[in-house]
Parts: sequence; structure tokens; C-alpha cells
Amino acid sequence: MMGGWFVATALGNLLVSVGGFLWGDLPLTVVWSVFIVLCILSAIFMFAVMGKLEKVAK
Repeated sequence: MMGGWFVATALGNLLVSVGGFLWGDLPLTVVWSVFIVLCILSAIFMFAVMGKLEKVAK
């Protein structure tokens, strides 16, 4: 589990760099739109997985 935690942290830090790459090339509204869409997609994924985890835990 600890290795999974470190992998998740590394992937998160890698994905943060996407904003830095987009910042100089695209308008600011497009960059924030990408962030908003990614946050919504990750929330949908988390809520979908949460339902399955609750079934397994019971």
C-alpha cells in the first residue's frame, strides 16, 4: 500500500506539470477550463469507485 501511495503521489506531481506546459502557449481561460474538466472527471471517477468500495466493505 505504501508503494501505491508513492506511485499516486508521483503521478499527481507529474500531472501538475501539465499546467506549466499549457500556461505559456494557451490563453488563461483555456488553461483553467482544462483544470476544471480534469477535476470534474476525477470527481466522477472517485464517486464511481466509492460505490464499488462500499459494496466490498460490507
